Amino acid sequence: MPAWTNGVNDDGLFIKFGPQEADKASGGVPSTGGDHETIVFDLDWTELLSVTDAIVGSVGNPGAFGVLIPEGALITQLDTEVTEAFTSSGTVADGTVLIGTKKQDDRSTELDHNGLLTAAATIAVVGGAALGSTTSFSVGVTGAGAQMGTVLTEEGVITASNSAHATVPYTAGNLRVSVTYRMPGLFTG
Repeated sequence: MPAWTNGVNDDGLFIKFGPQEADKASGGVPSTGGDHETIVFDLDWTELLSVTDAIVGSVGNPGAFGVLIPEGALITQLDTEVTEAFTSSGTVADGTVLIGTKKQDDRSTELDHNGLLTAAATIAVVGGAALGSTTSFSVGVTGAGAQMGTVLTEEGVITASNSAHATVPYTAGNLRVSVTYRMPGLFTG
């Protein structure tokens, strides 16, 4: 009988049992056919109801696998598209969308909880109050985190939070998020 630690088997694979075993994935990776890949996932307002960083897909559905970014990925860009306008009982424009990563192997240790989007990525910056609004973040753009333009040294699982939740709790909203990365050395053509 293998030893199980934190839901990870001896091969380093994440394991789930019971009814959660069949939960659908929170995001996916459509192939671009080159050395750039894009991870696409939806970020629902219910995943932004805390200042505590939670794995995307785990809120209201505990045990979800989450959305993974591979070790060695050089993150080049993050794009958002508002697929449902955000609302709040506070001033919605002041709400934040922090996106970052935890270590995939233990799913609790922070790699950088605002490594993709920082507190400067307010709902006003992402255009969250307007359906169909799109915004791109890359190195040097207001709201872009420290993991932009860097190579991940460990496989990460994406996290999200709202650092302004105490005064700006969301009541609706959804972002489609695309994270583009390159695997350096994959193609040497």
